[in-house]
Amino acid sequence: MDKKKILTIDDDRDINVFLKDILAAEEYFVRTTLTAPEFFEEFNKFIPDLCIVDLNLETSKGAGYEILRAIRKKFGNQIKIVIVSRRFAEEDIQKGLDLGADDYITKPLDKTTVQCKINAVLGDMYKESSSLPYFAVPATARESYIELDLEVTTLYEEGATFKSYNFISKGNKVKMSGELFKRLSGRDYVYATIDSCTREEDSIGYLISVKFDFDDEELMKNIRKFLLKIPITQD
Repeated sequence: MDKKKILTIDDDRDINVFLKDILAAEEYFVRTTLTAPEFFEEFNKFIPDLCIVDLNLETSKGAGYEILRAIRKKFGNQIKIVIVSRRFAEEDIQKGLDLGADDYITKPLDKTTVQCKINAVLGDMYKESSSLPYFAVPATARESYIELDLEVTTLYEEGATFKSYNFISKGNKVKMSGELFKRLSGRDYVYATIDSCTREEDSIGYLISVKFDFDDEELMKNIRKFLLKIPITQD
């Protein structure tokens, strides 16, 4: 039986790599694109069974809606479409569904959720990864937190690099704790923003780079001291 074909568009290369890795493991044939012209060029080369479309592309915020409209106008419901986006307001989700999306996945992406939802949309519920049920959660109850183990490999003035077994998409805010950050800030945790998340070659892990909050003057001062091997004293 021929593999079902999936085409993605996301201007974040890390997201595309993440999607290709986990969906190829589900025995789908996956191609990824970064821009709308590239997407439609690939689309015409091999008509996909399913498209995964990011709403906000660098060229135009909400460009994913236009891509969704174009596919539905030409192909009707022949091709499945799943939206992925950091937008989680009910009106954004409803607009995507009203325009014909078959499902909507909010970022940051979770491997199990992606597997289950894509398998469900393509009718591949016989797969072992599709066995978990999912239920809609009201918007008022969506706020939640996760805790991940990260191994610090590099510290520099603007940020730090970690090793992790988990993918965390670019742009997410994180709260980091541990002896190093307590020593640098005098607090139990510091804030940072994910700058990149790349898969390590020959490894199942990821290298995650973060940028610190430059407005945190105390943290910036202590990092410089730490790098210059000057003793840090907390006021």
